[in-house]
Amino acid sequence: MGRRPCLAFTEPRLAATYDLANPPTGDYDFYLGLAGCEPKTVLDMGCGSGRLARELARRGHRTFGADPSAAMLAIANARAGGNAVSWIEADAKGLSLDLRFDLIIMTGHVFQVLLEDREIAASLRTLERHLSADGLLAFETRNPDRREWDA
Repeated sequence: MGRRPCLAFTEPRLAATYDLANPPTGDYDFYLGLAGCEPKTVLDMGCGSGRLARELARRGHRTFGADPSAAMLAIANARAGGNAVSWIEADAKGLSLDLRFDLIIMTGHVFQVLLEDREIAASLRTLERHLSADGLLAFETRNPDRREWDA
């Protein structure tokens, strides 16, 4: 098996370029809307540089950001507002906390890092265990019917 895409950002110099290559998009508004105005306990799974997690915390949510890359978490923590978020070094299937979340989000390309059916199932089971009774898991994925390379 080749090198996993997310592992590229374990290298601190590459992690430092992440935000330049991945500017914010409209999906952040969607996730901020899901969180709403009433304070919630939120997990940003695959938080990367923590841009969205820091914004959720700024809006009054008890926010946790999890990512398997220590280099990305170091960047997230060092940025303005980073001290308002609890950072966790973990991937989705390895997450093990004594917490339940009202909202778990996986933005952008995070879900695409899960390459095999077993890994997807294990990750979703783990995230489900971390949801509160009425919690919500929201993620995005690519439409397999779209074939941009054929255009």
